[in-house]
Order: sequence, then structure tokens, then C-alpha cells
Amino acid sequence: MMTPFRAAPSVLIAILLAIGLMVAFALGARAAPVLLVLGSGLLVLLWRTQVAVRENLGASAAEVRARIARLGSGDFALDSPVLGYRKESVMGWLEEAQGELIAIEQARRQTEERQQVSEARCRLLAENASDVIWTMSLDGRITYVSPSVERLRGFTPTEASSSRSRRS
Repeated sequence: MMTPFRAAPSVLIAILLAIGLMVAFALGARAAPVLLVLGSGLLVLLWRTQVAVRENLGASAAEVRARIARLGSGDFALDSPVLGYRKESVMGWLEEAQGELIAIEQARRQTEERQQVSEARCRLLAENASDVIWTMSLDGRITYVSPSVERLRGFTPTEASSSRSRRS
């Protein structure tokens, strides 16, 4: 795939000015002032468009592309905050999304930690209870049996969990 022509705005302005001058000289001295005015107007429009695009993006296109690539790769670390006048720009919105992604990632990690603590507590209770504790799947398979089954029933937890429950 071919990449589009990328040049600094000043290079583009110089090219347009040169084309305008060549056309002006080709058409003669009378057309030159008109073409120069039109060319100058186009240059001003191009410059204003470039400024407006940069303000809307909040950075250069390359910086926006790099930030999106970082977010897409899972790198949510905030580097530098967007300045106040750029909050309503693409970079400002990306920064806001980045902050939300950081909060989601932190909440996910905290939830995982709480789940691990909860599972450890449940395991501690089940393994040290004097009663037999078991869990079953919806189809009636025993999925867990506490170690106290051996003391109370004479079966190891593995033996007890391999037997199917009987329904009356």
C-alpha cells in the first residue's frame, strides 16, 4: 500500500506558491496579480485549516496515532495531562478514556484480590469444619467434599467426590 505524500505545511505552501507563480507568468502580466491574490487566499485557508485540525486533535496526527496505539496495546499509563484548552480535543477525549481504563483495571485487580481472599477463607472453613461440606453441580455431580468426610464416613474426599448422589 502506498503511503500518502506527507510534507511539512511550509513545504506545501511553497509548492502552491511556486505553482501559482508559474501559472501567473504563463498567463501573462495581467493575470499575475489576480492569481497571486487567489494563491495567497488559498495559503491562508490552508494555514487556518491546519491550525483548526491541530486544535481539534489536540496534538499532531502522529501523536494522536501513537496514543491510540498505546491504548490499544493495553498501556494505560498516563504520561502528561492535556492542557485545559485542549480538553475538548481528540487527545482530551483519549486522556479521559485512558483515565477510565485505568480505573477499570484497578477495580478489576482489586476484585481479583478480594476473590482470592474470599476463596482462601472458604477453603480454610471447609477444610477445618467438623461437618462434611460438599458442593454439587446442577447435574448431580459432587464437585467438592471437605476432608472431614474421611473422619466421619471413612471415605477420602476423592472417593466421596467420585460417587454420584442418589435421588429418591
